[in-house]
Amino acid sequence: MNMMGNYLKNADHNPDELLNGVEEEVNDLTIVGACLYYDSLGYQLTSEMRTFMVWFMTLHPKLMADSVPFNAHLAGSGGDALRGQSRQVQLEVGKQILANTRG
Repeated sequence: MNMMGNYLKNADHNPDELLNGVEEEVNDLTIVGACLYYDSLGYQLTSEMRTFMVWFMTLHPKLMADSVPFNAHLAGSGGDALRGQSRQVQLEVGKQILANTRG
C-alpha cells in the first residue's frame, strides 16, 4: 500500500515512472471510453485525445469496427512493428507522436 501512495505522491516529480506489478494497459480502455463519451456529448476531441485514440487503435485494431475507414491500414504491417515492441517502447512511441503533434 505504501508503494502506491509513494508513487502517487511523487508523480509530479517523475511522470515517466511506472508502478511495478500493475497492468496499466487496463487504463488505456478507460481513457478510450472517456474519449468516446466526451465525443458523444458533442465536444470536439483535443489533439491529445485524437493522438491517444490513433495510438490505441494502432495497437488494438481488432477492437475497431470493420466499418472504420482506416482499420485495414492500422491492422497491417505498419502497426505490426509497434505491436511487436515492449510496452515501454509502445509508450515512448506514443509520447513522441504526441510531442510531434504539439509542434
